[in-house]
Amino acid sequence: MPLTFTLEAGCEPIPGYRLLTPRGGSWSSEVWVSTSPTGQIVALKLLDPSRNAQREQRAADVIRQMNHPGLLRVDRTWVFPEAIVQAIELANGSLMDLHNLYVTQQGTFIPVQILCQHLLQVAETLDHLNVRQHMFEGQKVGFQHCNLKPTNILIFQDRVRLSDFGRMTATAGNLVPYANEGGLGYAAPEMIRGYVSDRVDQYALALIYYVLRTGMYPFGVFPEETATTVDRSQMDLSALPPMEAQVIERALAPLPRDRWLSCSMMMRELIRRAVPSGSLLSQAMAETRVDISASGSTAMGLPRMK
Repeated sequence: MPLTFTLEAGCEPIPGYRLLTPRGGSWSSEVWVSTSPTGQIVALKLLDPSRNAQREQRAADVIRQMNHPGLLRVDRTWVFPEAIVQAIELANGSLMDLHNLYVTQQGTFIPVQILCQHLLQVAETLDHLNVRQHMFEGQKVGFQHCNLKPTNILIFQDRVRLSDFGRMTATAGNLVPYANEGGLGYAAPEMIRGYVSDRVDQYALALIYYVLRTGMYPFGVFPEETATTVDRSQMDLSALPPMEAQVIERALAPLPRDRWLSCSMMMRELIRRAVPSGSLLSQAMAETRVDISASGSTAMGLPRMK
């Protein structure tokens, strides 16, 4: 993301927040590990200023009021001509980071038990977000995240939290208008047509499962981040075991009404079919270790099976 001010270790783009080391980002954002004025290690996220600053702030306020353990809270937001800057809790890494660690260090993908553990937490958080139980602008609405992807699922020790709510959309009806903003790799078909349904997040969650479980994309080549349209006409789920493919196929149905009733329902059915020993809760799951060196870099260790 191009900025007119310098980002380098030791700088303070916000007084009292000293940058330590870059932590990644995307075509529209950068994340830096930073110290706060109180000396805590936090993350500073710098967003492209072309994004709607008022919408970013409103989304942060909505998430803060929900006070849900699966939703990443934005502690502070600053708006500058160069960037929107957010101070957030520093995660151990993202689900995509964990995927890459397994690929590079073990030559395999995230074990299905661990993947299901994390995605079940995501599903339960999404269901809380999606249900029309939140008061917003004088009516009860649900919220669709609308930008769910592995890099926006952050790992904090033994639980995960959703982040990046800039595209979050309130839903009070079956379909609401949505402005296509690119980044459509995990977008449901109705989003590509300019609408959000009550089940677009489920569609994204199913795609995330498939990508992280198989290392493949069911619609051919994964689209570029800036793509404004994608082809959903041909779907190939053959990289999954047939029992799992049946669950994902339903979640990826072109019509929202044909998908699962909830994200949790989809994940619990996947767990029943994919996790060999039955109940996921009986599985000994992951510990995530974090090591912050003197330079401020953060390394996430692979989860250990107990």
